[in-house]
Amino acid sequence: DCAALLDEVRETALWDVHKCESFKNWVAEIRLPTATGDSYSWACRAADIHKFFVRDLGCDREALVRIGRAKLTRLIPLARRKELTEDLWKMALDEEVSDRQLQD
Repeated sequence: DCAALLDEVRETALWDVHKCESFKNWVAEIRLPTATGDSYSWACRAADIHKFFVRDLGCDREALVRIGRAKLTRLIPLARRKELTEDLWKMALDEEVSDRQLQD
């Protein structure tokens, strides 16, 4: 999975094996195809989603797909600060709740 690979490369500094000075330079070198063209930002969000939701919290892929990237991106700061509550997680799983509602 791409997010797992990005997380591993960033966490273990594997970018150094490719003679890159940083994770950011490595991402630029591999030229990830993204809709926005901002590969570094996309790669960091994908790695964060894997780190905080899969590695740290043990969430399964099905739940992550159901929640979606936009909502997960809104939840990253809460997960980083260990402030993600069960109630917020349940809200995120609700298809009728938008990503903007999670920010409030």
